[in-house]
Amino acid sequence: MQQEELQDDDTWNKSTAAGSCLDLLSECAPAKIIERVVPFVEKNIADQTNWRAREAAIMAFGSILEGPSPMVLNPLIEKALPVMLTILQHDESLAVRDTAAWTVGRVCHVSKTQVTRYLKGLVGSLLHALKDEPQVAKNVCWAIHNLGELYEDDIDSQEGTLSPYLEQLIVAVLEATLRPDADESGLRPAAYETLSVLIQYMPEGNINIVERCVPLLIERLESTVNNPGLTADDLAANAESQGLLSGALSIATQRLKAPGIVQHADRMMTCYLQILNQGGGKSASVSEEVIMAIGTLADVLEGEFLKYVEAVMPILLAGLQAWDQYQVCSVAVGVIGDVCRAIEKLFTPFAEQTIGLVLAALGNNDLDKSVKPLMLSCLGDIALAIGGEFQKHFDPVMVMLRTAAERSIASQASPDDHDMVDWLLQLRSSVFEAFTGTFQGLRNDNRQEIMLSQNEWMTRYCQAVAADEMLLSAKRLTGEKLLSQAAGVLGDMATTTPGIAAELQKMDWVHNLLERVCESEDASIRRTGMWATAAIERQ
Repeated sequence: MQQEELQDDDTWNKSTAAGSCLDLLSECAPAKIIERVVPFVEKNIADQTNWRAREAAIMAFGSILEGPSPMVLNPLIEKALPVMLTILQHDESLAVRDTAAWTVGRVCHVSKTQVTRYLKGLVGSLLHALKDEPQVAKNVCWAIHNLGELYEDDIDSQEGTLSPYLEQLIVAVLEATLRPDADESGLRPAAYETLSVLIQYMPEGNINIVERCVPLLIERLESTVNNPGLTADDLAANAESQGLLSGALSIATQRLKAPGIVQHADRMMTCYLQILNQGGGKSASVSEEVIMAIGTLADVLEGEFLKYVEAVMPILLAGLQAWDQYQVCSVAVGVIGDVCRAIEKLFTPFAEQTIGLVLAALGNNDLDKSVKPLMLSCLGDIALAIGGEFQKHFDPVMVMLRTAAERSIASQASPDDHDMVDWLLQLRSSVFEAFTGTFQGLRNDNRQEIMLSQNEWMTRYCQAVAADEMLLSAKRLTGEKLLSQAAGVLGDMATTTPGIAAELQKMDWVHNLLERVCESEDASIRRTGMWATAAIERQ
C-alpha cells in the first residue's frame, strides 16, 4: 500500500511491480496465493478511510486471476464482481476507479461464467465508466475489448450473448474516440482497437451494425485527409487517427465481404491512396495499416479490384524498395500477393518489374531477414497468378529459390533460439510455397515440363528438410505442416515427371515422410499425405 498519488498505469513503480509479482506467484502456487490474498482483499476493499487500502485490495485481486482454476476462481469472482462494479462507478478516488476498471477487464478475460451471469449490470457499469477520466476510460475500453473476445464463439450465430448490448457499446466507444481529452492516456487508440474487436467477433445476425458503422468511419477518414493547416502535434494525432480508422475499416471489410463493402470501395480507396501519396502521415505504422486495408479490400473484391490496380501498384512497388522500413516492405509484399490472387492473369503487366524488385530485395544483405521468406512466397503468388507467362522469369527465380533452399539447410539453430527456429521453419516453408506456386501456375497453362530441370535439387531439399529432426520437433505442428509441403511437392513431381515416381518409391526416407504426414492429428495435413502417397504409388 505504497502507491503514489498520481501514478501512471504505464510507469513501472512499486505498485505495478507488486502486482506483477502476485501475477507470477498465482501461476506458480495458485492455492497458496489464494490463501494469502483473499483475506487481504476482504480486509481492505471496504476501507472508506484509506484509498490506498482499497486500491491495493483491488489490484491484488486482479493480479491473481490468471493462476487458479475456474473452479476455485468462480466463487471468488461471483462474490467480488458486484463490489467491483459499484466501486468502478462510485468510488471517490480516481486511482481506485482506474484499478477497478483494470480488474474488471481481467475478469472479462478469465471468467465467462460469471461475466455472463452479471452481464447486464456489467455492461451498464462499463458504459457509465467510459465517460470517466481518460485513464479509467482506457481500462474500460480494454474490459470491453476482452468482453468482445470472450464471446468470439458466437460469431456465426444469429443471436449472441452480447447481441442486446452491441449497438450501445459501439456507439459509446465511437463517442469516446471524439472526446476532447481522447489523446490522453492512450484513450483514442484503445477505443478504436476495441471497436475493431467488437466488429471482428460480432455475431452474423448483428452484422447490420457494421454496415451502419462503415459510412461513419469513412467520413471520419475523409476528414483526416482533407484537413489542411494542422500544427505538428495535430499532424501526429491526425496520422494516428488515419491508421486507427484504416484498421477498423479493414476489419469491417473482412466481415462485410464484397456484397456489403463494394458500394463503399471507391471512397475507401480514394482515402487510402491519398494518405499513402501524402506519405502515410510520415508514419511507417500508418502506411502499414493503410496498405493492409488495401490488401483486405483486394481480397474481398477479387476481380472487381482491377480498376484500382494501376493506382495501387506504384505504392506497393515503392514499399518493396523501402528496405530501411522493413515492416512496410513486409506488408507491401503480402498485399502484392493479395492483388495477385484478386486479379490473377491480369497481373501480368506488373509481373516483370515486381519480380525484378523482389529478386533485388532477396539479394540485399541489408534487408531484415524476416521479410525474405515473404518475398519467396510472393514469387509463388505471382507465378500462380500469371501461369505460363512466368516462363520468361523462370531461370532467375529458380536460381534464387535454390540459393535460399541451400541456405536454409546450411543454417543451424539451437532449440533454445526460438526466433531462429521460427525463421528457419518459415524460410523452408516459403521455398516450398514458391516452388508449388510456380509448378501449379505453369501446369495451369501446360508449361510444367520446364520444371523437370529442378526436380533433382528439390528432391534433395525435401530429404534434407525431412532429416532435420531437431527443427521439426522444435515446433511440432509447424514441423508437420512443413513435411506436408514436402509431401505435396513430391506428389506434384510424381504426377508430371516420367520415372520419378518409381525412383521415389525406392527411397526409405520418402516412405517415412509420407507415413508421418498421414498419421498427423491435423486433418488437412493427413489429406495432403494421402494424396501424395496415392500420386507416388499409382505411377
